[in-house]
Amino acid sequence: ILVAMGVLFGVAVVVVLFGAAVRWATADDTVEPFGNADIGFLQDMIDHHQQALLISNTYLDNNPDGDAAAYAREVIMFQEREIIRMDDWLEQAGVARGTPDRAAMAWMGMATDVALMPGMPDPATIDELAVATGADADRLFFQIMGDHHIGGAHMADAAAASAKRSDIRTF
Repeated sequence: ILVAMGVLFGVAVVVVLFGAAVRWATADDTVEPFGNADIGFLQDMIDHHQQALLISNTYLDNNPDGDAAAYAREVIMFQEREIIRMDDWLEQAGVARGTPDRAAMAWMGMATDVALMPGMPDPATIDELAVATGADADRLFFQIMGDHHIGGAHMADAAAASAKRSDIRTF
């Protein structure tokens, strides 16, 4: 029995090592380059995500137990995680986040101010949310956040169609 177990262990080790060797030998070491659409999308979407964080935190300041509170917390959790991922890609590309005074969406042929990207609520709307409570706050939060995400969807669609990197197109 010990001999049989030793043989089986030896075979298992050989199979694992062979599999690792095949993976190593066939690995694709090419790195996809970052294009203009990749960089522009990442910079613009970081700003878009940061505004979603502002909307969610503004809502939660006065409504931590409101009907929309759980959703606002999810937005914060997921958008913060995605910002970290986008920052990592920008770092890999050797590029910084975009400056607030840049022309956003230029990579899409739709250059605009960062604050005027589709779905970005104006300061008065954020101020309205800041003082809203109860059902009014819930309604306003979902209205603002719905408009915000719809505004970012066409940017994501454009990146999915024109980014050079497959990981960014998938993202």
